[in-house]
Amino acid sequence: MAQRVRPLRRAADIEDRFWRALEEVIPPRTRAHLRNARREVLLAIRELLDYAIARAEGQGSAPRKPRRVKVE
Repeated sequence: MAQRVRPLRRAADIEDRFWRALEEVIPPRTRAHLRNARREVLLAIRELLDYAIARAEGQGSAPRKPRRVKVE
């Protein structure tokens, strides 16, 4: 079992070195923007999930019916 853990440890080390190197290349303000963007994406996904759960439980609004629009 010890041999299986070793490659995982090595992969984690490579990942750590990758992120440290990336921090040296990307300016701090850019990292902050990326961090905030990631948070916003996660919040959007949460909102979509909450909406889907509410619809599945019958609490969401009914889907809109198509309506005719007169175009001139």
